[in-house]
Amino acid sequence: MRITVSRLPLLVLLVLPCWAAAVVASGAAIGAEGDHLGDLSADVLVPASPSAMRRLASARLAVQQERYTEAANAIQELLSPETEDGFTGRSEGSATCSTLKSEAARLLDLMPSHAHEWYRLQFGAVAQELLDEAIDRGDRVALAQLSATYFHTEAGCHATLLLARQRLDCGHPREALAWLRRLDDSPATARRCQPELALLSTVSWILVGERAKALRVVERLGADDPQAIVRIGDEQLNAAREADRVVRLLDQACGAWLTSSTAGTGWRMFRGDAARNAEGNWKGPLGELSWKVKTGDDDSEEDDDEEFTGLPALHPLAVSGEILARTPAGRILAIEVDTGKRIWEYPHEWPDDLSNATTGRAVINLGGGAVSRQQQRWQDAITGQISSDGRRVYLVDGLAGNLGSSSMRMVRNRAVLGRIGATPPHNRLVALSQKRQGAVVWTVGGADGEHEPELAGVFFLGPPVCDGARLYALAEIGGEVALVALQADSGRLKWWQPLARPDLPITRDWRRRLAGATPSMADGIIVCPTSAGVVAAVDALTNRLLWGYRYPRSYSAAGHPLRLAFGRATASAAKPTSQGWLDASATIADGRLLLTPIDSDELLCLDLLSGKAEWAWEGDAMLFVACVHDGLVVLVGEKELEALNLADGRSAWPEPRLALPPDAKPSGRGFRADGFYYLPTDNAEIIKVNLADGQLVERIKTPTVPGNLIGINNRLIWQSVEGICQFRSP
Repeated sequence: MRITVSRLPLLVLLVLPCWAAAVVASGAAIGAEGDHLGDLSADVLVPASPSAMRRLASARLAVQQERYTEAANAIQELLSPETEDGFTGRSEGSATCSTLKSEAARLLDLMPSHAHEWYRLQFGAVAQELLDEAIDRGDRVALAQLSATYFHTEAGCHATLLLARQRLDCGHPREALAWLRRLDDSPATARRCQPELALLSTVSWILVGERAKALRVVERLGADDPQAIVRIGDEQLNAAREADRVVRLLDQACGAWLTSSTAGTGWRMFRGDAARNAEGNWKGPLGELSWKVKTGDDDSEEDDDEEFTGLPALHPLAVSGEILARTPAGRILAIEVDTGKRIWEYPHEWPDDLSNATTGRAVINLGGGAVSRQQQRWQDAITGQISSDGRRVYLVDGLAGNLGSSSMRMVRNRAVLGRIGATPPHNRLVALSQKRQGAVVWTVGGADGEHEPELAGVFFLGPPVCDGARLYALAEIGGEVALVALQADSGRLKWWQPLARPDLPITRDWRRRLAGATPSMADGIIVCPTSAGVVAAVDALTNRLLWGYRYPRSYSAAGHPLRLAFGRATASAAKPTSQGWLDASATIADGRLLLTPIDSDELLCLDLLSGKAEWAWEGDAMLFVACVHDGLVVLVGEKELEALNLADGRSAWPEPRLALPPDAKPSGRGFRADGFYYLPTDNAEIIKVNLADGQLVERIKTPTVPGNLIGINNRLIWQSVEGICQFRSP
């Protein structure tokens, strides 16, 4: 890809005189903004090194004493790629933690105009040379690194605008807005980027359907310069007097650019896509059963935990004409969509030992230990979730020996948490080729790292998010949770970024072990929930930390595994004061991030780019976020559904909650399609709910209790304890 300063296909030109205003920040102002960095000694977020923190403190003091040359040199050293990033602390009254490099950049931004001029003279030539090289190579990563390292130079501004324009040209306006907002949040830099910044922002907001925000950009442009002229085709418009007409004409010109829905193109990972908010395209009716494939390994097996029912952790995928699923025994099964034919299985041969001599329970030996089917069926999110990029299937293997039958009962009876034991200290991430009948492409992890020695001893917390040639997975390495970036075709490590240091290692923390942790991704930002009291965000191109957020942990949510049985525990179990959320993965929509941590009782809404909290909602009796649709956050509970406004967290439906039919509970995760949500229930029905008003539209009878649903190409597919079924609408 060759990146050039190409024109938008809108024939839009903005002409403005040079900006003359400058931002002058006093030393007192800088001190007021920068002196509430907290002590992270008791925090689980991985802190910046003490030496780097001392350099940051020295730079702050130099700015306060107006020794700007010294300060700029120190700040640039901190911004260098050679300096490792880390968290610095959180501002007073805020749960959002800043990072070393973001604090250094903010400090530079607060310096007065003459200091910025010296900085540009000092570092501008180096930055320009890097920019020319990146453009010649068409290297987006190099542009992103330049933007992060030399943001306050002309070349840094140019690189940021190029990245925004390129994402806009590729049909990713929200990712373009993320780059543009970095410029807009830096007043001194934003002024040097006009008028192109205003043009790109206006078009991007129009493309994401936010016309009011697009209008505000044009109005602000006109207010800053009453002579600003916008040329659209043959028309020349004054931004100050004709802002609404500017937006109307741009809206018309952008019509052909509007991104089309990806519904029906595939279901490649848990919840469909990397933002965890995919849309299906099934409309019903149910139709005839096309096929059914059993996934049990012993049809005569009898379950000795009849009261233990709930949501299965096994989630199917639909990729390239195949249904991919993990069985209760931990195998991977590929099924042809049209015929239901088994195409391939992994492992290709059964292990010799399929029984547990102590308990008589059916188990599967993978990676040297034993996992009960009951555990994998209902509880083990790390095992139940898989992902695909259309060519390879990715799964976490070597998880055996985690929780035997007796320790399962201890968990359910809330016995001593540290006694569950038996979790191996490492596991493996495996890539299978879909075209080559599930052949192993590469394996990383295990005791020696296998195809990647640097990943020896790693414990992967879930399957990766797939983003082109890159994979992003969360893993525990030496007591730290880190984001790991791998090459998709080889499994080679590209980089890893430490994020958090949990209170307990994964081998001793049954909550985190069962919940797992998988990244979510949108707008070029990777969101990393840890289930350890914090969530962090990382820039996908530069692997730099963006922010960390520490939420209040509620240990009353320790009943999470019982929640999977909807409270149907043994009589000796204490009644939980709060149940906690079932799904720890983050949902991303419209520039916002929704968190449902298993160790918290609250639903949290954060700004995706900054990590600032926007609102919180305490989810009484709610299980998981179903979807975000047209500005509504839809929640599924044990007995009812509820919708909140994404903007403020207030109830959105005319009737606050929609009650499920009597004696019905969710039996799996559903999907949204065409303005409706389809929820499977344990009374052999699928509930069709109108997302706009929260009305129950239809109760669709099913021949058996449905499990986790996906709807692709007007096919309804579910995976339940009985197997995988497909219904094709007439």
